Amino acid sequence: MTPGMPWRQGRQDMKKGIALLVLLSCGISAFSDQGNGASSIKITYNGLTGTICDLLETRPKARIVLGSCHMDPADIVEKSIDRIFDCDEVSNKYLTENDECYYEQLAEIIKEKISDNVMDKTACVYVMVDASEDRSIVTISVAMNYSKTVILPVYVDSANSELKVSFSIPCSIEYDISFSVEVDSEKVNADDKLNGSSVRLDDYTLNIKPYEGEWDYTATVVYNNSLYELELEEHSIEAYANWTLTDDNENNDEEAPKITYEQLSAGDYRWDIGARSHLSFSGKAKNLPGQDETLEISVDIDDTMDIEDQRIAVTDEEGSREFGIKVMGDRPKRH
Repeated sequence: MTPGMPWRQGRQDMKKGIALLVLLSCGISAFSDQGNGASSIKITYNGLTGTICDLLETRPKARIVLGSCHMDPADIVEKSIDRIFDCDEVSNKYLTENDECYYEQLAEIIKEKISDNVMDKTACVYVMVDASEDRSIVTISVAMNYSKTVILPVYVDSANSELKVSFSIPCSIEYDISFSVEVDSEKVNADDKLNGSSVRLDDYTLNIKPYEGEWDYTATVVYNNSLYELELEEHSIEAYANWTLTDDNENNDEEAPKITYEQLSAGDYRWDIGARSHLSFSGKAKNLPGQDETLEISVDIDDTMDIEDQRIAVTDEEGSREFGIKVMGDRPKRH
């Protein structure tokens, strides 16, 4: 069916096409198997887009280094960002309640549902959806850009706890997610639903960038049991994560592989993640009433370097010193 045009293969063939997509949109009230961390979780079929949501929720967490602590970006955005793509119910309703169905209209319905599923109204979301048919292959492609401004807490504690620095820094956080789902009508109509359905993840990336607006950048410093207010002269935080979905076969093609729902149900897929983060700041401390001491502090933390030996530099009236940065909890693994 050409986008913008109704099915022209007669009422009977049109109903077959509707039945095909309805069959794939309906879940079977099953849940994903919670396998151990060493292998991929088996994804039980849960509808055409519901299965994709279950799959996206199995991706490894990204941990961003923020001085002595780390954070999961998922904690500061949409609580269920991977579930906003669940639109089986509305697409099923459209296909069953209309005698004439258009792929263009189906794409618009899916687009509106994905946008409506975003509960965080402080976020800016842009969604594109395309639905089309080429011979026996039905393809639905989805792309979403999700962005918002967030305030991240930064805390740096020296290994000997002689120096502590804390402040908040605004950032822009952005997710780009795009995937396509394909349905082979010949396989599905031959009662091979799982091998007849596949997903290809083209992009799943996270970017955290410095905020470009005005902000009062000051930090609280405790040094030698004295309290200081640090005026930040330079400050930057950047982070990036990229998730890729592959199968267990060697695949040297540039294009992301298509993973069938049969492979998902068998756990025959693999998530890979690449992540990096960088935090730097420097400044001079204002003397509080009753203090004559001057203080300068600088930090440059890059998790692509030796994460276990990050340093914070301090200059006071006695000269310059460096302290190791204390690690709070588990550090994210380097990829």
